[in-house]
Amino acid sequence: MDVRFERIQSHLHGCLQQAGVFERRVDGAQLFESQISDKFSKKWLVMGAGVPESEAHELFSEPHKRERAIVPIQISPNGKVSLLLMMRPLASTEESALLEGGYVTDFSKDVGRVELCQGCYLRVDGLSSPVIQQVRWELDPVEGHKPPIEAWLRPWANLIGCNPGHPPSHWHVNSAPPEQVGRRQPRRVANPPELRLAIGLPNPLLLILSLANWLRQTA
Repeated sequence: MDVRFERIQSHLHGCLQQAGVFERRVDGAQLFESQISDKFSKKWLVMGAGVPESEAHELFSEPHKRERAIVPIQISPNGKVSLLLMMRPLASTEESALLEGGYVTDFSKDVGRVELCQGCYLRVDGLSSPVIQQVRWELDPVEGHKPPIEAWLRPWANLIGCNPGHPPSHWHVNSAPPEQVGRRQPRRVANPPELRLAIGLPNPLLLILSLANWLRQTA
């Protein structure tokens, strides 16, 4: 296996594990299933958890991986994640430039750019709170390249090259403040933490780390 496939798998598992809000109820505590697959005449690293049974049978050749691939990632304290990422490292910047219509994005300094296969997704369901009040998109490269406030994100920011807590391009999701019941003059209450979710053609690590950073604050 190309060492960069191993790095992709290791980095993805590492950011899910270090976030401290994800778990998966399977033997060995693996947070997703993975294998190398051929599709569209290319070799892809397939990583999945919580995928539909039909996709599991299509993407995973080993029976035990098929069975486990349908098990979602659990979010603490509430919610679940369905994850399907198929990607391959690119041999050179020249190959990246030749991929007309390809889904090419940055991944990390030690892997370089990757091509994402069509059909990738990250779905979050079952969150009990908070109530979403506002969603907007921002492009803020100045803040996006400052060091993160959160200490646990700083090594990841160094690896990726920007701040997962405030990605340069992101959806901004605000939540309604808690209601104050039984008060004539409600005291001022701070809004729950804001989600700045990396978008565009996302760096998969950046996407997951920005989501995890928000979930840690709302747990």
